[in-house]
Parts: sequence; structure tokens; C-alpha cells
Amino acid sequence: MTETDFPAPPSERPGPKRRFSPLLLVMILVAIAGVGTGGYGFWTLMSYRMASVPGEAMAPTIQPGAVVLYRWTALPEIPRGSVVLMDLAAFPDSRPGEGRAVKRVIGVGGDQVVCCTSDNLITVNGKPVKEPYTDDDNGYGRKEYRPFSVQVPPGAVFVVGDQRNRGRLSRRPRPVLRNM
Repeated sequence: MTETDFPAPPSERPGPKRRFSPLLLVMILVAIAGVGTGGYGFWTLMSYRMASVPGEAMAPTIQPGAVVLYRWTALPEIPRGSVVLMDLAAFPDSRPGEGRAVKRVIGVGGDQVVCCTSDNLITVNGKPVKEPYTDDDNGYGRKEYRPFSVQVPPGAVFVVGDQRNRGRLSRRPRPVLRNM
């Protein structure tokens, strides 16, 4: 036999030539990005919890019995106007069986919070605070409001409900509790 009777070595065989497909590369990158984004979203969603809002103190912003999503976060500072979920059992003067409360932060450490001006507005550091989220002249009404003046200590926040005359917590600062 001669050499020409044998098949060519595998490296020399003719066959379909593979080409680079930019479309396939883009599709693979999009799929990887989608899986990564979905995984991050799922991981983030799993860090949230649900809580039912008791009482009417935050109406009309949050209706009684509404379910809110929350995530425990250690913030360096809680800004004024933030809506916070508090575990009332963590406070030394809590009553047995107290659960959670949703309130709004209107004063932070060092603030002077005073109620009320002639227009029933709360002042923070001498400046009236217009609060469009409250009902009935910022929650106090024309006939019935309880004057107070509080110096918020460092490391504490002053919280109130959006219906100010309904909550017992709206007359004293609360310490900022952190999970660190």
C-alpha cells in the first residue's frame, strides 16, 4: 500500500470551520448578569421581615392593621422625618406584653422640640415644622393639644405618631437602640 491510501491525520481533516459569534457572547453575558442580579435581589428580599401596624397613631400615612416590610439596619444617624418601627419591649418602662410601634422621628440628639405655635405647629430648634402628612392641623386639632418642651439627649430620638394626641410615646425622647 502507498501512503495515499490511508486517511489523513485528524488535524488535517477538512470540516466545518467554527466562527466567533458576538451574539452568542452577548446572550451568555446577559444570562450571567440576570442570574447574578436575581440572586442579589433574592438575598436582599430575604433580609426583610413583615410587621402589622397596631393602632391608629400613624393614620392616614399608615392605616391600622397594615403590614409593613422592615429590615434591621444600623444607621449612623436616623434623619428627621424617618418612619421607624420600634420594639417597645426593649425599653425599661414598657408594660408587659407591649409589642411594636411605628412612629415618625421629628427630633434627634441635641434638638429642642416644643409644642406648639399659635398655628399648632411643632418647632424644632425654634423653627416651625410644617408636616403635610398629619391630619387636623398637624394632628393636634384646634381645641385640644398638649404643650411640651423637650431637649433630646445625645444618642436619642424624639418620635411621634402622625395623630399626635393618640399616642403616649409622643412626650418623651427614646434612646436609639442599635444592633451592633
